[in-house]
Amino acid sequence: MKRLFLIVFVTLVVVSESVKARVFLQISQNLNQKVPLAILLVQKRDTFWEKFSTTLKRDLEYSGYFTIQKVSFLSEESLQTEKNSCVQSLVLTSVTRNKKISFSIEDTNDQERLWNQDYSAPVEPRSFAHQVADDLVLALTGKPGIASSRIFYVSSRTGSYQIYCIDADGENERQITDFPFMVHYPRWIPTSQKLLLVSYEGGWPKLIQFDPVSRNTSLFLAEPGLNACASFCQTTGEVAVVLSKSGNPEIYLFRERDRYLKQLTYDRAIDSSPSFSPDGKLLAFVSDRQGKPQIFLMNRDGFQVRRISFLSGYCTSPAWSPDGNFIAYVFSHSGTFGLAVYEVKTRQTIVVDENLGAEDVSWAADSRHLVYSRATTSSGWLGIIDIITREKRKLTKEQFNCFSPCWAF
Repeated sequence: MKRLFLIVFVTLVVVSESVKARVFLQISQNLNQKVPLAILLVQKRDTFWEKFSTTLKRDLEYSGYFTIQKVSFLSEESLQTEKNSCVQSLVLTSVTRNKKISFSIEDTNDQERLWNQDYSAPVEPRSFAHQVADDLVLALTGKPGIASSRIFYVSSRTGSYQIYCIDADGENERQITDFPFMVHYPRWIPTSQKLLLVSYEGGWPKLIQFDPVSRNTSLFLAEPGLNACASFCQTTGEVAVVLSKSGNPEIYLFRERDRYLKQLTYDRAIDSSPSFSPDGKLLAFVSDRQGKPQIFLMNRDGFQVRRISFLSGYCTSPAWSPDGNFIAYVFSHSGTFGLAVYEVKTRQTIVVDENLGAEDVSWAADSRHLVYSRATTSSGWLGIIDIITREKRKLTKEQFNCFSPCWAF
């Protein structure tokens, strides 16, 4: 696990400014060590700031980088005294002046300011806290924050499989589709801020685009037979998809703008679940061509196929991290399902959790957190795991039968 942690941060440490590098060194001294942080708010303690402080504290703790020592409301006169009492920690301060709210981070060890940013007067406390948390995490780590992100998923709580959405902190859960037919397998398209969905309108699976804001839909791909398991590549604008138009499930490359379609796999086995590398040069996928489902890699043209999973006789659900460093996948272990991470450069596999019970997985933008679905005897629920600390938290309730998550950012 130590090797995994170092690979996550080594590039950023080299290229970051000295201030950021020092914070990285503090964080990376121990895999489970987090940076202590005190939040000092020079604000009137009211409903808005109570909600803001509660949300901000949780967002920063969920980021995996910080442990919050205290949250205090105080006057500007007592601010310096309170700062001096925060030994061996970073201090996040909020002060309002000239209709601007200024946040700053100071290192109590050398009394140096590490970050400062001004914000206009906010309207809603939760979204404001998410914004501050994400800005802070990005400034100090070089990695995007996850507080403002959303997770789409499938649930059958109304009796029909529809798409739902929940914020990364587990709040603001809502249903976003209400079709008279079943939809499945949401996949986010960041360039258009739309979802690719498998639609069963008319009784057979086809791919549609869905706009979560306008709720408008458009047909994306509808070849004869199966149309499923889409993986969008932001770099090339292409989609890897599983089609059965040839009579057997195979992986194809599809480009919407000119309707270009190319078959990549030609095997009598079942090839499925493609996942594009962020640069669009490689694809991870599942195949039982060697007898049981395993994870393979191939070039974007379908050549140089090689197996990368060797943990068990059943490995599935590959997901390529946004930074391109890892491929997460699920493997069978002692009657349940574990989670593993394959390091692309070193070709080494790290077992994150042998008994996670995960089925589908999807990465957050920080390439550190994964959302996973876990099935029980009666239903399923979603959870989030930090691959560095291995901390887990439940995102949805069990009775709602949630699965097929997709982290949107």
